Amino acid sequence: MRNRASAIVIKDGCIALVHRLIAGEDYYVFPGGGIDEGETPDQAAVRELMEETSLTGEIIKLVAHTTLKGIVDNSYFLCRYVSGEPELGNFNERAKMDAGADDRYEPMWVSMSALPANLYPESIRAWLLEAIKSDFDGPAFVTIKNPA
Repeated sequence: MRNRASAIVIKDGCIALVHRLIAGEDYYVFPGGGIDEGETPDQAAVRELMEETSLTGEIIKLVAHTTLKGIVDNSYFLCRYVSGEPELGNFNERAKMDAGADDRYEPMWVSMSALPANLYPESIRAWLLEAIKSDFDGPAFVTIKNPA
């Protein structure tokens, strides 16, 4: 099973997302990636946030967990914004994007009142819309198996 961690960071009514255009597929995702050996999921979420967006965040709480077909296990952490502005970090993401001129990998702030329909996974998007309404005061943790 592949283990991943993602960060949900909110600042001034906006959420940090990564806009991807890869092989003609156009979608948005939360900053995140694989958990390295010896790393905890929350450490991975903070590291991936920095690598993919140049943002610094602090973990508030684990808010969601997804398992996709028993292959990918992803933990989603609500994070407090600390500093930075969304831009590609000088890490592996920049090297990947420099190699593919037709691909797009753009970290950005997106208004929470206008979440893109192509934010994946869709199940986390649906949960997020409800969580925003309750100012994240709802269930602290939700598990979704085989998210859409």
